[in-house]
Amino acid sequence: MNRVVIIDLESTCWEGAPPPGETSDIIEIGVCTLDPVTLKIERPMSIPVRPVRSQVTPFCTKLNGWTPEAAAGGLIISKAFAVLQDEYDTKRSAWISWGGYDRKMIEKTATDFALNSPVSRRHLNLKTLFAIWQGLDREVGMDAALKILELPLEGRHHSGVDDACNIASILRWFLLRARGLNRVQGNIIDDPRL
Repeated sequence: MNRVVIIDLESTCWEGAPPPGETSDIIEIGVCTLDPVTLKIERPMSIPVRPVRSQVTPFCTKLNGWTPEAAAGGLIISKAFAVLQDEYDTKRSAWISWGGYDRKMIEKTATDFALNSPVSRRHLNLKTLFAIWQGLDREVGMDAALKILELPLEGRHHSGVDDACNIASILRWFLLRARGLNRVQGNIIDDPRL
């Protein structure tokens, strides 16, 4: 438990239902870590993944910035999963995402391509925990959570790596409050917004 891995996926998407014969593919694995002692967000990485069962649509490009050409240059899914596992030791680490989509998509993709899951079973859904912590009557999106906490949205929303870092900021906020702190000084985070 010396670090927590935060994962946010971007996938092929459509404005409505997918075209016949197309299935949503992962096109980016955004990942970073949060050191639970220093509360520093570290090692942000974008792992591009080549879609094979669907195309990147103009709607998708507008939403997450991925173009068909950029996605075509990504890794095949088995190599992308291997990078995630090797670089972040995700088979042994606890990991967090915003909602259950990322966990389910990793599981489904692993099953569909006859691969071992690159992540451990120790998954935390920060979206649900946030709603409980805040006493909300429903779960909210990551961008809405940042607004509630008065934290900035860093980077581009729906960029996997930027969203992973924003989720890590929300987790850091939780950990500070759980420790009874508003902000931490010294060798730990010293951010006046916290």
